[in-house]
Amino acid sequence: EEIKLKNRKSNLKRKYGLTLEQYENLLEEHSYMCKICDDPDDLVIDHCHTTGRVRGILCRTCNGGLGFFKDNTTTLLNAVEYLSSE
Repeated sequence: EEIKLKNRKSNLKRKYGLTLEQYENLLEEHSYMCKICDDPDDLVIDHCHTTGRVRGILCRTCNGGLGFFKDNTTTLLNAVEYLSSE
């Protein structure tokens, strides 16, 4: 248990520059739910791969979706328009 906590702290700091307290505050700010779809399951830290800046907490599915769209807002808006046209 103690080793898991040390690993978690180390990974948060190395990957995202966050302390465990900052991560827990982020979860609380997001009400322990995905910022996009409100799913409370399988939450991950979303960050910009270019700047490394942490953007928030998302479920793994929404985070992957942004990745597949390469964080491109134009492409995402085109997808919304496409889905709305049905």
